[in-house]
Amino acid sequence: MPSQLDFSQWADELRQAVIKRSAIAQLSSRAQLDIPAAYQIQHALMNSYINAGDHLVGAKLGLTSEAKMQQVGVNQPIFGYLVASMQRQSHHVLKRSDFIHPRAEPEIAFRLGYKEVAGLFIEAIAPAIEIIDSRYHNFKFDVCDVIADNCSGAAFIIGEWQPFMGRANNLPMAISLDGQIQESGNSNSILGDPLKAYAMGLDVASQLRFPLGAGSILLAGAATAAITLKVGRLEVTVEGLGSVAIQVTD
Repeated sequence: MPSQLDFSQWADELRQAVIKRSAIAQLSSRAQLDIPAAYQIQHALMNSYINAGDHLVGAKLGLTSEAKMQQVGVNQPIFGYLVASMQRQSHHVLKRSDFIHPRAEPEIAFRLGYKEVAGLFIEAIAPAIEIIDSRYHNFKFDVCDVIADNCSGAAFIIGEWQPFMGRANNLPMAISLDGQIQESGNSNSILGDPLKAYAMGLDVASQLRFPLGAGSILLAGAATAAITLKVGRLEVTVEGLGSVAIQVTD
């Protein structure tokens, strides 16, 4: 098993890949990793952002479908972090050149609240776009690679928050470019119900001792296949929640 020094060096290599927008070789091609080791690398990578003046704003889930979990041999979604520098504002401009080989996914976002007796709860809900961007050559990786690489997290855009009324299931969703639907699906694709993803997210956060608190954002996972990020107006619509859009340029 690689040493703690290797973890720090690999985290730095992944960070430099983000900064330089240049892909690197998969970690799994250099050493055998297990999932706990991959999360240690991810933690070191997260700390590099914080040490550079960034701050945590929440977490994201990946592999939020039973089929995908079975395919890679895990029994719960994988978990990554969100920092402030990843967030872009709705209807602003997103540059493709800020990334390596970016893709976009339609998601549902939860904002967490806290009550003294009940603990964490879902305070608000919104449609979201997540931009994923593997730092590995050819967007190829195994489950340990992608965990170490913060589950390919690159950027996210949140639509207008609405008070959570207790339901997130069976909501038709679509992602479109310049008004043309690229992928469509249903929020039930997120573990059968995004609330299940929320519960699993809290569980994984507890296991990893990740500091989710009031005001934290939790991205529940993709409802459709990701699409390659192209120039144009990118929009995600979620029935009952509205839409979120951003203009993509080169």
